[in-house]
Amino acid sequence: MHNGIYKLIKISAVVMFLITLMPIIWIGLYARPALDDYSFSASSSFLPNAQWWSDNSEYRQHYFERSVRYAVLNGNILDVGRAVINTVADNYLDWQGTFTAIALFSIHPGVLFGHAAYPLTMLFTIFSLIAATAFIAKTVLGKDWLIPCILSLTASIQFLPHIAQGFFWYNGAVFYVFFFCLMLIGLALKIRFARHESIGAKKWIVVAAIALLDFFIGGGNLVTALLAVQINIIFILLLLLYKSKNWLPQLIFTASSALGLLINFLAPGNAVRHGGAFQGFGHIIWSIGASISTAARDIAAWTTAPVLILLILAVPCMWHAAKKTEFTFKLPLLVVTLSFLIFASQNAPPLYGQSISGPPRLRNIVYFSYIWLLFGNVFYFLGWIKNNYQLSIINYQLKPKLRKTSFAALALFLLGFAMFYGYSASTTWATYNDLRNGLPQQFLIEHNHRQYLLNNQTGSVTLPAYSNPPLSLVPWWDGLEPFLWTELGIGPQFLINRAMSDFYGVDYIYSTPPPRARALPQPTTLSFDGNNAQIGTYFINDNRYLRLRDLAYFLGNVFNVGFENGQFSLLSGQNYSIVGGELRIREYTRQLPAYFFRDYVLIDGIPQYAVSYTIESEIFYRMTDILEILNIDFDIRYGIFYLTERS
Repeated sequence: MHNGIYKLIKISAVVMFLITLMPIIWIGLYARPALDDYSFSASSSFLPNAQWWSDNSEYRQHYFERSVRYAVLNGNILDVGRAVINTVADNYLDWQGTFTAIALFSIHPGVLFGHAAYPLTMLFTIFSLIAATAFIAKTVLGKDWLIPCILSLTASIQFLPHIAQGFFWYNGAVFYVFFFCLMLIGLALKIRFARHESIGAKKWIVVAAIALLDFFIGGGNLVTALLAVQINIIFILLLLLYKSKNWLPQLIFTASSALGLLINFLAPGNAVRHGGAFQGFGHIIWSIGASISTAARDIAAWTTAPVLILLILAVPCMWHAAKKTEFTFKLPLLVVTLSFLIFASQNAPPLYGQSISGPPRLRNIVYFSYIWLLFGNVFYFLGWIKNNYQLSIINYQLKPKLRKTSFAALALFLLGFAMFYGYSASTTWATYNDLRNGLPQQFLIEHNHRQYLLNNQTGSVTLPAYSNPPLSLVPWWDGLEPFLWTELGIGPQFLINRAMSDFYGVDYIYSTPPPRARALPQPTTLSFDGNNAQIGTYFINDNRYLRLRDLAYFLGNVFNVGFENGQFSLLSGQNYSIVGGELRIREYTRQLPAYFFRDYVLIDGIPQYAVSYTIESEIFYRMTDILEILNIDFDIRYGIFYLTERS
């Protein structure tokens, strides 16, 4: 294609891409700290807030005085550095092993520079994604990198599963998106390094730098860390296959990433967080099968018309790049199979640990890897076709001007169709729609009001729920419950309430409950003393809610249920008295309205914290609250809740 026309196309693509980013950047200016931003900056260990049933103020004060928040309020830059080390060490022992990620968690812009600086999160994350994508695209495609880079970025950003947790929430963005970007940068560096056969003294400095980067990635989220190790192993095999002299540095990279992952995985805090039990060989087999089936469903769901159109538009540039490379592109079917297995392996850690495919912030990077593997496999196939067949995709028999005009018209048509077909599901449209309706502006006003209450009160503070939070901005909306008005729990023992109270130096934080939520019916299978049963439960705000009589009937002689003065009461140590209708499961497939009832239940006449909602005139209690009151632990295996009484 003529250089002038190609240059015009590239400029137009860059301009269009920047235009699609404008609403995303604009709404990101309204982002503020939330959820784990408080937990990891106001306490050097996540554990005191996670143990919401424990109210030991000295215990929590100890960890607060070792935190970054305390250092910012009372110390200097050296104290902040020591607090970061404290946070890494305490969490490594008490909560989780992601040591490099925790160091970053503790120093979000809001704690260092105030809440007004928090939008730096969005700018940092978007810049990281663009820079990493551009770097690896230029490494692989050479001079033909720009158009495929923009198209893959568009697919990645516009159809991201959870934009708020991907770009606007520091904890989610740094933990997943940033580490994924580091992995892309590391991959590009290894490709560039592998192209040089000779290794001089200066290049060993580069080897050390890449090895350090791999070790850093190993200390991040387990999914990206595992992915990096797999990529390094494949690199070694390729270098040996092509008889490259650079296999030794790649072996160092692999060892470094594996060491970081091993230190991460073996942290004592992981056992504390997940209950300390190895779930057995059978659960490993189940996790492998579930990972593969989940990957197949993801590919089916994410292979949409807009994504395919963006891919097709990238084909001419990738074809041109493939023609210029000396790489031989062997065994394409093996590459596709290996790509699928690598893609599926990302589901294994959360499926093994929690029997789910992961929270939305993790699903974001699984989606990123899907886009990269999709574009990468098409490029590989184009290279294989180039090496095995003498043809050109765009060199058909037309006059040059007509060929250019036809290609430009086809590209514009496909791009226009992609934008029209996918605009309603795109990130740009979601953020623009929230901005147009004034939701971020109202959210910031209400957030500032909360700030005023927290900064001007010292005892118990009750924070009002948000009136209509923008769903494209707030990270605590997980897709299941669009009427989740606040990230806080109703009672002060809730994890985020505790973390926020430590952050602001108040005793307790309560939240005005949303008057109405939505309940999604989903039965739950319980196992206790060798007996299994399915009970009718509802999901509200991503928590399971059950009837007390169903649980009491199933457990048998653990507690009885009384009812007087309009409320249920638990009578511990008594055999359950059957009234009829227990374990009844209603065959609903639609969501039902749920209305907040109260945040406590009586046990032996003493009120205990337990959130409850009424659904079709029946009272449902949050399952985790009731099990905690009854001193019952649970472990999830194969989708079954195994209950055990504490000794």
